Amino acid sequence: MSDSREVADRLYRDRFPQMVGSLVRQYGDISLAEECAQEAFVIALDRWPEDGLPSDPAAWLARTASNRAIDRIRRNRTGQRLERTAAQDAVRESIDALEPAVTPQLIANDRLRTVFACCHPELGQDAQLTLTLRLVVGLSVEEIARALLIGEATVAQRLVRAKRQLRTASPSMDLPQRDELEQRVDSVLLVCYLMFNEGHSTTSGPVAVRGDLFSEAIWLVRLVVALLPDATDARALLALLLLHDARRPARFDEDGRIVQLEHHDRSRYRRERIDEGIA
Repeated sequence: MSDSREVADRLYRDRFPQMVGSLVRQYGDISLAEECAQEAFVIALDRWPEDGLPSDPAAWLARTASNRAIDRIRRNRTGQRLERTAAQDAVRESIDALEPAVTPQLIANDRLRTVFACCHPELGQDAQLTLTLRLVVGLSVEEIARALLIGEATVAQRLVRAKRQLRTASPSMDLPQRDELEQRVDSVLLVCYLMFNEGHSTTSGPVAVRGDLFSEAIWLVRLVVALLPDATDARALLALLLLHDARRPARFDEDGRIVQLEHHDRSRYRRERIDEGIA
């Protein structure tokens, strides 16, 4: 029981955003993607203690989430039928998209599409931030509340409203054109900043630092800089994140205790990050 719960908890933190991104790409509905991804984990917690862990738990979750999405589409279809072969292809694609060694760029593109969809201009900035932190970063309601310094009930209400508004807006799942990018860039950068903050000092969980959030935030800002080279705020944020990340190896001692800045072993700083940040 405990082993299956631990595996599910770890995969929820590591893979939930990837699952949402993959489902968004396949089915074009953010609410459907989130609900089906969550349902897959609920089913896993029910079945795995009895049936045992599958040989590939991540693929099992992907298949289950995709099957749930297909079932919902079939139930809710309005004149269009989903053929069996298309459903099988979708399941296979969702599994492949969750294997980083095979399709890292596909995963990255899925996440990026979801970021820009969550930062749709018809949503208020509060809604954009809350939705992105939930669906792209994978933070819990509690973690979002701590990151934004608001109550959990407020976060839950914002999520419900944001998903309702986004469903009405029916955003394209393609990457926006340049003018749309410029409309959304401030929200995307703020999300990246909060993502980095959560990685720098996590609000919950077994580790004090989440390097995956560091890396994703830096990756996203780099991409914004590449897409909008004249966006000085994006370059400034990238410099800030790189210089902070350069200090990460020296922030904790061998026992995992935080080391104050004045006591850092600066020989452990990542020189390549410093050089890039200063440049």
